Amino acid sequence: MTRPRRTIEVAPDETSPVQKWRGPLITTTEMSAKTRLSTQTLAQKRLLGGFLGYTKLGSRVFYFEDEVNAWILSRRRTSTSDIIV
Repeated sequence: MTRPRRTIEVAPDETSPVQKWRGPLITTTEMSAKTRLSTQTLAQKRLLGGFLGYTKLGSRVFYFEDEVNAWILSRRRTSTSDIIV
């Protein structure tokens, strides 16, 4: 006996969890190579929260490449005394 699938219909508006597509997805391995953070560190950051958002498709984790690039650029500093936020 199979259970009927539940569907959730949400009208896309400003408060909707449905968001606009943000470009290509990259895997955790690609993210690790791009940021030089280990895959274990990325897993820990997902667990603790407060890092980049991610998308799960099945059991695989993906990041939006545009968000990763923006995060990398936000880490740019011109002096060792710059405050990291």
